[in-house]
Amino acid sequence: MDEYSAKAYDNYREASQRFEYFVAVVAYAGQTLQPERFGSNSSTVEIGAILLLIACVALGLKRVEKIIAFHVANLNVLEAKGRRSALARFVLEGGSRVNPETSELWRPDDMKKQIAEFDKIIPDLEKKLSNLNKALVRLYSWRNSLLILGLVGLVVSKVLAPYVH
Repeated sequence: MDEYSAKAYDNYREASQRFEYFVAVVAYAGQTLQPERFGSNSSTVEIGAILLLIACVALGLKRVEKIIAFHVANLNVLEAKGRRSALARFVLEGGSRVNPETSELWRPDDMKKQIAEFDKIIPDLEKKLSNLNKALVRLYSWRNSLLILGLVGLVVSKVLAPYVH
């Protein structure tokens, strides 16, 4: 589990760094903005593009939150399956065991009850994990679409500038 936790942290750190680079691009685009009246001009396109990029940043933040929740949910599934597996092994080996968490004696019947509880809990944890994964894919798609539209809008606004004035 420790290896998984370290990997999850590395993934989170890499995603955060990439997101910070993206925020810097949006900040630069906003800094170079020259205010003009709204209308049929390149400034209006540029403002629209920057707004799309800001929306992209908001989705990126939401995605980072979901990534963290996904890693927590995945860790919970792995822990529950690991504990269930250990209990099943103990039942097969026979005899009583001491519960390391509570120091109480577990008999085979107690372990079987605990396995049944894990059998009820694990599908719910897996469903939560699946739902988080679907949300991540959806946020990823929306974020990328807004990013492309925003960047294309910035390029178009720069190309239009000499022709509109």
